[in-house]
Amino acid sequence: MNRKKKISLKIAKRLKNAKAKKSPKKKVPYIAKADREAVAVILENQSVG
Repeated sequence: MNRKKKISLKIAKRLKNAKAKKSPKKKVPYIAKADREAVAVILENQSVG
C-alpha cells in the first residue's frame, strides 16, 4: 500500500467511528429480571385499582 492510501484509510476509519458514536443506539438497555417483575406488579396494581 502506498502512503496516500494508508492515510486515507486511517481518516476513513476515524470518520466511521465518529459517525457510529453520534448515531442513536439501536439496542435497548438491559433491564434486570427483578426490575421487570417490579414494573409488572406496579402496572398490574394500576390497572386493577
